[in-house]
Amino acid sequence: MSQYVIAPEDSVAYITQRLMEIEVAIYRGPRALQAARDTAVVTEERYQRAKAKALLAVPIEADNGRKLTAAERDARAFLATVTEREAYQQAESVYEYARDVSRALDREKDSLQTRSANLRAEIQLSGKGH
Repeated sequence: MSQYVIAPEDSVAYITQRLMEIEVAIYRGPRALQAARDTAVVTEERYQRAKAKALLAVPIEADNGRKLTAAERDARAFLATVTEREAYQQAESVYEYARDVSRALDREKDSLQTRSANLRAEIQLSGKGH
């Protein structure tokens, strides 16, 4: 567990540098988020289309003449659309990850700004700021 402990560097130089890195990432974020969203929308449409085609292609009766249940027909369509469903799930996962990163960057930026303000106040109180 100790390998996951974060020891923040409390220097104005580090905080300023990290804030600049985050600013760049936040600036690029909307484009990355839009690209991930667009991919998710397209892959969902492909999956839905493949699912509809698969459902229509499933016969009403099995090879032995027995009528298939709705669950059996759904299962056959499910198996017929594995590739499209996996592509959609992966695209959706990439989009969710991009959203999570965006939120994490915002939280880190807020945290760093607070740390920076506290550090500057400490420096000023200690008399080192003059």
